[in-house]
Amino acid sequence: MTIRENILFGHAFDHNKYQNVLDVCGLLPDLQQFPGGDAT
Repeated sequence: MTIRENILFGHAFDHNKYQNVLDVCGLLPDLQQFPGGDAT
């Protein structure tokens, strides 16, 4: 299971909402460290 799948938890992907979650949770810098980003 990827990080994205764990965040979406079965819900449909909405780019704006997803980006907002990453921003609010402060995950963007962390995801940039992974070679696969949120597909890790």
